[in-house]
Amino acid sequence: MPNQKMNPRLELALAINVILCVVASLTSGSTDYDDYHCAYKECTCIEHHKLDCTSLGLVTLPALYHGADWVPKHRLDLSGNPISHFGADELPPGLEHLICNSCTSLKTIDDDAFIGWGRYVLEITVEGASMTKLPNALTKDFPLAVLRWDRRPSSGPGPQLDDAHQVSRVVWTKQETLEILSLSGHNLKINPVFRNMFKLRELNLGGNGISRLSYMLPISLRILYLYENSLTEIPRPVSELPQLRTLDLSTNNIQKLSPLPSTLTDLNLASNMIGYLDNWNLPNLVNLRLNNNKVGGYKNRFPMSLRFLDLRNNKLWYITEFYEGENHNLEELYLSDNPIMHIQNNAFSQLTQLKWLDIRNISIYRLPKVLKLLPKLEYLDVGHPSGVNDPGGFGGMTCKCQEAFSAPDFPELRAMTILGNCRHGNNEIISMKYYVTDIFPNCKEVERASSGSSIGCSRDTCLCLVHSVFLSICLIKCLGRRL
Repeated sequence: MPNQKMNPRLELALAINVILCVVASLTSGSTDYDDYHCAYKECTCIEHHKLDCTSLGLVTLPALYHGADWVPKHRLDLSGNPISHFGADELPPGLEHLICNSCTSLKTIDDDAFIGWGRYVLEITVEGASMTKLPNALTKDFPLAVLRWDRRPSSGPGPQLDDAHQVSRVVWTKQETLEILSLSGHNLKINPVFRNMFKLRELNLGGNGISRLSYMLPISLRILYLYENSLTEIPRPVSELPQLRTLDLSTNNIQKLSPLPSTLTDLNLASNMIGYLDNWNLPNLVNLRLNNNKVGGYKNRFPMSLRFLDLRNNKLWYITEFYEGENHNLEELYLSDNPIMHIQNNAFSQLTQLKWLDIRNISIYRLPKVLKLLPKLEYLDVGHPSGVNDPGGFGGMTCKCQEAFSAPDFPELRAMTILGNCRHGNNEIISMKYYVTDIFPNCKEVERASSGSSIGCSRDTCLCLVHSVFLSICLIKCLGRRL
């Protein structure tokens, strides 16, 4: 009868049976991925279609398992094995990711080693291979989106790719699908030719001894790594990339700035020979690294869009304004390890959003009054590392009574690091634990932060010392009240 109701007990029993069947089905479908399901019995099958063969001491690829209960895996990781050869029909069919990091023993790959793979091979990553040419197996008819064929310093000495033209011929066969290409740590000397590679968005040619870019780059590039080369200037082809967002030119011999794509958001020019910073036409730049150069001066026209600026270890001795107008974006500024002797009174007046300031290891020995102009400052690093000699004889920045009265000027300050030593006139040195607990028993926060640290303090200074110990604003206030 269509309208007749089912017996409640029968209905409950049927529901329980359905639930049990579903549970049984799910359990049987995920039988812990036992070894006999793997393409290689020696390896481990992991859910999400992964086959883990890492660090098993494999000298050759194991025999493929072709049982009826074989579960195909799309990602194979052979990292950390002394495998010397990939042969035809030795790799599992249906692969989409092949990973082989620290594969320094790999010397040969058969031309047909990659035949029979998936409809879309997404990634091949081989790091440290002892080969001077890219294998012809890469030229076979299969699509490839990501190719990483790198050699890192950890790989040790060994054969490197040294024929840029051969690399060009191999890469050209993947021009319609390749999106990411990494060839770092080799000996190419010149950049390969990239014809009609309109999908390539990331390119890494770092550590190749390249002194100039002999050929144009794909205009589709968004990320370009040219670090650790022999460039003496910013290559012109780089300035002609209309979509470039990230550029790494660190550790070269670049001496001056030249035009760059206005689309850049991240620029790394660290460890070069740049001596002066002129006008910037980079309205979208967010992060700028210029540490370890020879910068002795700059015009106050840094990009207004900056949030991060690193000028550590340069030749700056006089700090002036960084911008022509007020900047509401810069949040982190690093000026440590410069021979800074003077900070202009209005140098920080425009930095209304600055949260982190690093002025360690400069030639100023009193807390600069201009810090009062930073209403959002949260983290402040000042002073010298231990053992550094300075005219004041303190081995670090000296903080006396006037700094204690400045505490209310930093309402957002969460942490302060002061490196070096503080001494009394008669060189009396006492531990931080005693200094806090005996003299300022109510300053418990500082006691917890510094208890057990051996810190030199002087009774007539307001702020004291230390190696990488963050001092709370609480200490400034406690010392200020006492004085």
